[in-house]
Amino acid sequence: MKLFDIIEVFIAGDWGEETYSKETPCAVTCVRGADIIPISEYDFSAIPVRYISQQAYAKKCLQVGDIIIEKSGGSPTQSTGRVSLVSQELLDHAGAVICSNFCTAFRVKKGWNPLYVYYYLQFIYNLGAFFNFEGKTSGIKNLQLDAAFAAIPTEDISESIQNNIVVILQGLEKKIAINRQLNQNLEAMIADIMNYKFLSNIETMPKRLIGDIASIKAGGDCPKEWSKCRTKDYRTPIYSNGTDNEGLYGYTKNAVIFERGITVAARGTIGYCVIRERGYVPIIRLLAVTPNDIGGDVYLHQIFNRIKFKNDGSIQQQLTVPSLASMEIPYPETSELMIFAKMTYPLIEKIKQNKKQIEELTKQRDKLLPLLMNGQVSVNSDLADD
Repeated sequence: MKLFDIIEVFIAGDWGEETYSKETPCAVTCVRGADIIPISEYDFSAIPVRYISQQAYAKKCLQVGDIIIEKSGGSPTQSTGRVSLVSQELLDHAGAVICSNFCTAFRVKKGWNPLYVYYYLQFIYNLGAFFNFEGKTSGIKNLQLDAAFAAIPTEDISESIQNNIVVILQGLEKKIAINRQLNQNLEAMIADIMNYKFLSNIETMPKRLIGDIASIKAGGDCPKEWSKCRTKDYRTPIYSNGTDNEGLYGYTKNAVIFERGITVAARGTIGYCVIRERGYVPIIRLLAVTPNDIGGDVYLHQIFNRIKFKNDGSIQQQLTVPSLASMEIPYPETSELMIFAKMTYPLIEKIKQNKKQIEELTKQRDKLLPLLMNGQVSVNSDLADD
């Protein structure tokens, strides 16, 4: 069989309009290619709301089990063809859902588990198969979807086997999702401590320049061999601790490795802040901030999350070392900062442990996916139940 054989119907995308009008009165949540990864992590917060016509609303709204596939976008190292599943959780959060016109959705035929097809398409994507079906117009890569689905095979397996494979993979994903939720709760606890224990008396707190309480350095140029060094990679770990190569794709011998601290996005989502848990080499789009005091990393992370950064730079909007260093913020005395550290560091440690479990579970899932799809690992009902 080919992928085309298992599809019941395609549902076209629509970008709609930004605001309500008589012609476009229907509010919908519109899934873009940029939303595919967050949705897989049950993060629905940044999906935009658009307005479409009543006719489009009737034809293009998606239902549980529909699969969204990215047909335009990608990069030299990333093909089009990423997929997202419309889940009950997504609909509960977002209400009516459509996909953008850079994507297409489809519904599978009876006898096919949508989750199995979703996982199978992830497997195909990871193989790089969609690179073979891309054209290019106006500098944007486009997936020739009809040709791809007419060429890519899929085994005609029973629905019970599909269901057993889904149980195994979904079990791992549920554990990953639970750990992510735990971390969200822990991060909310840290924010509450910041709000109610420290910022509640912000008027009496001394003010300090960031440049006086931390060392700030600009990131360096990205080596050509560092293939994952892209604009959006400040959201993921970029580090090397000298003992493993996780997240490391090569850096020059004179690169400076920062052992601790935080990074702040200087471009793109300016001000986006991440606490670095291991040694790291910051790319040019990041500012490396190393606080002078114990507890300063968590405190500054919380402060940066509350600041609306102004863009600086005439050609490309960016945050610079001087502009960040000259910012004045409320900053507690050393004794108060130590109290903050004692209250928050145990929570940070739990977040680290959960992240480690997420990494391990993700590796298990990614190793199992091709084995299950290739039939190298057989799954019976007893194993699926376990």
